Amino acid sequence: MEDRTDRPEACPNAEHDSVLEAVVVGDLAEDSAEARAVLEGCAPCRAKLAELRAVTGLIDDEVAQMRDVFAESATVVDAPGADRVHATIAGQTGGGTITPMTRPIGRRAFAAAAALLVVAGAAFFVGKYAGDEGPDSVLGIHSLECVFPRGEVDAVGYFEWAGELPDGEFFVIEFYDDAGDTDVAPLKKIEYLTETRWEVRDPLPWSRFQWRVVTTNDLGGKIRTSEFQRVSIAP
Repeated sequence: MEDRTDRPEACPNAEHDSVLEAVVVGDLAEDSAEARAVLEGCAPCRAKLAELRAVTGLIDDEVAQMRDVFAESATVVDAPGADRVHATIAGQTGGGTITPMTRPIGRRAFAAAAALLVVAGAAFFVGKYAGDEGPDSVLGIHSLECVFPRGEVDAVGYFEWAGELPDGEFFVIEFYDDAGDTDVAPLKKIEYLTETRWEVRDPLPWSRFQWRVVTTNDLGGKIRTSEFQRVSIAP
């Protein structure tokens, strides 16, 4: 059985949680009269505040490391320099300080929430500076190029594109209606391609359509994507 003799008792006063929260997020000074009234008379609250400060300190370190990682990984076409990356991510994460939570929570949930904050800030940055076209657009947008077919053609016997395929990814061809909304699901997808050319086996059912190539992985998220190409097959 786990030994709990070295753990402080939980504070029976739920109102103290809001005071601890305000102190942790900086809305209330620790030496203020309200905070001192709670901390000086409540040993469990003092222990809980110390634990929360330790957790937020670790999270601040993680945010700083993530900022460096994203700065060094900013290889998107027309991406800003590392200095701008640092400034942008710092703005999204409050300079590495965790934004206010609704109430102090456990260590594991606190860390999970902070991780979501970092990911959300990075996703905002990438979408803003990489020309985000929709919810599926991510790092490396338009780093692939559709080679054939493009515009009006006599026939379509194959599809060809240019772009590297990193380990763990594969190509997907997506077909959309020529006049349709490209934010909806594609009409058809050809998946799990590893070459930059796909031979058409059966005649296409459309005389006018749009197509693009994306890369994805086993998790299903789009990694890179080409621009859409409209195609019309001559009668």
